[in-house]
Amino acid sequence: MKKRPELRHGRFALLKNLENRTEKQEELFQLIIATNTQGAKTWGLREDFKSIFECDVLDEVATYFELWLHRVDNLKYQRNGDHS
Repeated sequence: MKKRPELRHGRFALLKNLENRTEKQEELFQLIIATNTQGAKTWGLREDFKSIFECDVLDEVATYFELWLHRVDNLKYQRNGDHS
C-alpha cells in the first residue's frame, strides 16, 4: 500500500469490522478489494480466521484451521515468488 497513495489509510479500513467502518473507510475498503491488492488477500485470511471461532464441533475447528493455514502458506509463497 506504500506504493499506492490512494490507499494510504487502507490498513484501518481493512482492520475494522463492517459495522464499525465510516462511509469513507467503506469506500476505501471496496477500492482495496476491487483492485485485488495484497491487502485484500490478507483481509480474506483475517475473515477466514474469524470463522474458526464460529465452529461448534472440535473436528470442524481443526479442519477450518488446517484450511486456513494452507491458505496462509500459499499466500506466503506467492508473495515471495516461490511457487514450488
